[in-house]
Amino acid sequence: TGITPVQLSLADFTAGRESHPALKICSLFALIIARRGPLVKRLFFCYTVENATGRGAAMICAFTGHRPEHLPWGRDEDDPRCRALKILLRRTVQQVYDRGFRTFLCGMARGCDQYFAEAVLALRSAGSAPEARLCAMVPCPSQPDGWDEASVARYWALLAACDQLEVLEDHYSPGCMLRRNREMLRRA
Repeated sequence: TGITPVQLSLADFTAGRESHPALKICSLFALIIARRGPLVKRLFFCYTVENATGRGAAMICAFTGHRPEHLPWGRDEDDPRCRALKILLRRTVQQVYDRGFRTFLCGMARGCDQYFAEAVLALRSAGSAPEARLCAMVPCPSQPDGWDEASVARYWALLAACDQLEVLEDHYSPGCMLRRNREMLRRA
């Protein structure tokens, strides 16, 4: 397992959708876990953005990933591959933090999103990333509806530990998860 930086253009990623006009994208990279096939197709989208006035730079990392049912180990977090992924996520968050990223946006879905949130919180708690801010970008209040009891408890515990919580829509509707991803991209 390795991390490969992949240069992407914003136009390619957003399929031609315009980015926020007040922001100038200075650099963009995606970190993708490569493992003999698409184990995890997308993990991090990190951006350095500078406001239109050229004053200061915001370093924001947005994260989304696969749900447990799309991972080879499913919900078995004791599987060696899952443990390896969590270690890799923590190392990668540390690397991104060391590059200057301080704000971490997370979609809070089951699986990789929550692994990412836990990595940010663990590094902050350990003092390795003391200025890291975890921001939950929840698509709708009913996101955890239909999840098992343990997943719901984990979700609420993670939300309680976030520095910021934003619920983007007042109810579920088709496409709200995709709109959440686009909003994270817009803010990153």
